Order: sequence, then structure tokens, then C-alpha cells
Amino acid sequence: MFLIECMALFSPGNCGDIPRESGPSRLQEFLETTHVSLSGSVYNIANHIDTFFADERIDEESQTSHLHIRLGAKLADGGHSEFKQRVKMNLELPRAERRLQIVLDSLFEDDDADEIVTFDDDADATVLGLRYVFSKASRNRFQTRVGLRFRPEPDPNIKIRWSSLFPLGKWAFRPTQFLEWESRDGFGETTRLDLDRKLSEKALFRVRGELTWAETSSGLEFGNSLSYSRTLSKLSGFKIALGSEGRIRPSPEISKGYLKFVYRRAIYKNWLFLQVEPSLDLPEEDNYALCPGIMFYMEGIFTAFKAWK
Repeated sequence: MFLIECMALFSPGNCGDIPRESGPSRLQEFLETTHVSLSGSVYNIANHIDTFFADERIDEESQTSHLHIRLGAKLADGGHSEFKQRVKMNLELPRAERRLQIVLDSLFEDDDADEIVTFDDDADATVLGLRYVFSKASRNRFQTRVGLRFRPEPDPNIKIRWSSLFPLGKWAFRPTQFLEWESRDGFGETTRLDLDRKLSEKALFRVRGELTWAETSSGLEFGNSLSYSRTLSKLSGFKIALGSEGRIRPSPEISKGYLKFVYRRAIYKNWLFLQVEPSLDLPEEDNYALCPGIMFYMEGIFTAFKAWK
């Protein structure tokens, strides 16, 4: 099957796309076109699904100006509640060829349920900095961010991100590596591996795994999940996710398992969304007893994603 696809890709109808010049720009353009063609519709459907659900990856790789405002509340078993608000902004600087941006990420959590804050979601923290994109090709993205993290005192922060994309037949493999340094907490790194498969023009299956280490952490932490995402129309969609979080070192431990259903719908045009997330958590601190809960989000996205038009 792979050979047939390759023959179709390089059929006579496509011979005109092969560069005849040895210049690096033409060669780079050809390699990028070939790579995206091999990745095929898996790449396109993953971007479509992640854009609709405002996945963190889309914000990390965005090269256009946009503003996200998210307000949420979680109600858990036993009357516990948790309130969250997050403001994220990318401001593209002129004459920088979409490589230099001002970035803002402000997260506030009012939590009386002792929820676990996972990975680099730092409660009550604001990051303001400059992000420079060295390489913005889909097969190889490399960027760095230099700025300050306010908690509330300013703390110098540097974050480096690299990602790539590898076609594997009907699947697409996307590794992402983060390296981060802060003057207060020192060094840390996160490795994220995504394996995507297109199920239809509107559905995506994803296997995701993450490993995180930091000087201030209690060891090597992990997170993994299986998810099925589907858009029902241009304005609505749902996601089902099953996953766990914990640590591998110094002693293996699962801190939480979870099952959640996400329903997301645009309630005003294509920029104001309502998201409802009923969930079942199995936290280690409660001896893995079932803890039902539900999260409500209202999110405004002020941008111009072409996929939504």
C-alpha cells in the first residue's frame, strides 16, 4: 500500500512539482510539500480537530495574533468546587515574517478541592515574554521563548520547544520536546509523544504520552491518554478521553486515573464557545474511589483561524 501511495504521489501529473534547481529554498519547499503529502489527511484532520477544541498544541504553534479568554468552574463530589480563569495572547510583531511574537499566559485557580495541578500548568502564574520561531515547517518546528513568570514576583524564564511529524501509513507520529529554565525552580523538561489516526473526515483517534522531569519535582512524572474526537458540525463536537497521571521514579505510583467526556459548541458565531466536561476521577489520595465531577467552560477566541470559516 505504501508503494502504491508513493507511485501515485510521484505520478507524471506531479512531475512538474519536482525542483530542477539546487537552491536551498526550492529544495526545502519540495521536501515540505512531499512530507505533508505523505502525512496526508491525518495531518489535516489533526489540525482541524485540535483547532476546534483549542488544544494546547495549536496555541504553541500559532504564528498569528490571537486572544483566548477562558472562564471555568468545576463541581466535584462532596460539594467541592474549583474555579479557573485563563488569558492567553499571541501578538505577532510587524516585519518579522511571523517569527517574532509577544506572548502572554495568565492562569488563576481558586481550588478548595485539593486537585492535582499537572505538568507545567502553574496555578496563579502569569508569563510574559518574546517567542521567536526559528523553523516553522510542519515537519520540523523549533522555537524559543524568553520572558518573566510572575508568581507574583518576577522570575526569569526560558522555554525551548521542538516538534516534528513523521508519517506512518495511516498514522502520524508527532514527538515534541520542551526544555525550560527558571531562576527559582531551575531546569525541567517534558517529552510528549502523539500518535494520531484519522478515522473519518471528522474523527480522530489519538494516543498521547508525556514524561516530565524538573529539579523541584518529586521524580519522573508521567501522563498518558487515549482519546476519540469528533466534530458533529462546524459549530459542535465531542471528545472522549481515558487516561492516568503519576510518577515512574523514584517509586512507581499512579496518582490519578480519569475518564471524561467533552462537549463543545459555538454559542455565538465562531468565537464564543461553551464547553461541558463530565468526568470520573480515581485519585490515589482517596484510595482510587470514584469521584464524579463536571466542569463548565466559557471561552472566547478572538482570532481568524481559517479552518473555522
